Amino acid sequence: MRNVLLAASLLMGGCDHDGSDEVAERSLVDATGIVVYRTGDEVPECDLVPLDPQEFGGELIDADVEWSGRLDLVSDTLVGGVLQATRGKYRVVYPGSTHVTIHAGKLNVTTATGTFKLKPGDSYLATTGAEVEFETVSASHQASFLWNLAGPERPPEFVVIRRGDELPASELGPVGTWEDLDSEVLDGDPQLSGRIDSFVYPEIAGTFQSTRGAVHVIGNGTDEHGVVRLGKMTMTGSDGVAHELKTGDAFLMKHGTELLWSLDSKRVQVHFWGLTQ
Repeated sequence: MRNVLLAASLLMGGCDHDGSDEVAERSLVDATGIVVYRTGDEVPECDLVPLDPQEFGGELIDADVEWSGRLDLVSDTLVGGVLQATRGKYRVVYPGSTHVTIHAGKLNVTTATGTFKLKPGDSYLATTGAEVEFETVSASHQASFLWNLAGPERPPEFVVIRRGDELPASELGPVGTWEDLDSEVLDGDPQLSGRIDSFVYPEIAGTFQSTRGAVHVIGNGTDEHGVVRLGKMTMTGSDGVAHELKTGDAFLMKHGTELLWSLDSKRVQVHFWGLTQ
C-alpha cells in the first residue's frame, strides 16, 4: 500500500480547471461522502498519476501498457477511484476483491469461464484469487472501482453485470423497508426488494430495487461502489449538490454518509458491492 498512499498524496495537485466540476469532485468523497462517475465522462490526463500494476496484483503482458489513476478513497486496505489502462494486455491475480464500472473505452476480459467484451456502462465483480487477463482494445479505457486489497478468503469469482441488464421480479425478494436501513422516507411510498448474491464478512454484494420516492439515508453502514442497472436516480450530498445518475452510471460512497436519494423512475435497480462496518 505504500506506493498507493504516495499516489494518493500526489492527487492534491492535478488539473487547473479554474472551478470546473472535475476539480470540485476530486475531494468530494471526503467532503460529502460521495463521488459520481458517469458513463462516457473521462477523467482528464492531468488528474491522473502513474500507478504500479504490481500494487494491485497486476503483471504486464505487453510492456508498453501504462496504468494511471485518480484515487478518491484510501483507507487501510480499501482503495477507490478511477483506473486508466492504455492499449494492450495485462494479467491480474486479485489480492482482494473489487467492484468496477467501465466509463470510457473498450476491453476484452478472459477468465477460466470465457471471454467477455466490455464497453461503457458494463461492470464486473472480481473476488480474491480470481485470475483475469485484460486487453484494452481502444487507445485506453477508464473505469471507476472500489478495491479491498486484503479481501477475505473465498472461492475466486468473476461476475459481469451488463449495462441495462435488469433483474426480473422473480429473482428479487423482500429486504425490509427503508426505515430498516436507517433511512427516512421523505416523499412517496418507495418499496424495497432485492437479491443478495454474496456475503463473506465484511464484503457484501447484490442488487436492490426501489419504487419511486425520496429518502434521507441517515446512517449508511457500508463503504460502497454501486452502478445503476435500471432507471434514474438523484443523490444529494451534504454540500447540497445533486448528482443525477442514469443506467450505467456509478458512485463511490463512504460509510456514515448522510444523503438524499430521489428514486426518479417507476423502478430503480442498483448493483452494489461494499464493506460493512
